[in-house]
Formats: sequence, C-alpha cells, structure tokens
Amino acid sequence: MKKMYGEIKVRKNFFPNDARELVAKDKIGFLLVQSKISEKTKAILDKGGIVVYENISIEVVSDIREKIKSKKK
Repeated sequence: MKKMYGEIKVRKNFFPNDARELVAKDKIGFLLVQSKISEKTKAILDKGGIVVYENISIEVVSDIREKIKSKKK
C-alpha cells in the first residue's frame, strides 16, 4: 500500500510506543515532530518506512499547518 499521509506531533516527548502506533496505521509516510527522538524510536519508524524530521520548531510547524490549510481551500 502506498503511504499517503504525514503526521505532525507537537509534544515534549515521542516514545517508541507512539512510533509503533504510527507504523501500525500503515498509511503514514513521514513524521514531523517537535522533540528530539531516541535511536530506538527512530529505528522503529525507519523499519516501518516512515521518514522522520525531528526537533522542528513550533514556528515551522505552524507555518506548515497554515500552508496545508490554504491548499485545502
């Protein structure tokens, strides 16, 4: 199945169990996360075929959300 969606997570921590939940959805292709994530969590995401961008500032996340909203209109 082609992975068609991305996720944006704005939280202090992103744990291995969170990564497993995203991998289980089997539709997520990339993840933007505000926090730094552990090597274990990265390995779970990588194995599930999810590209991760970590340590993204809240300003960048807000800008991305606005761009997505404007394209949906």
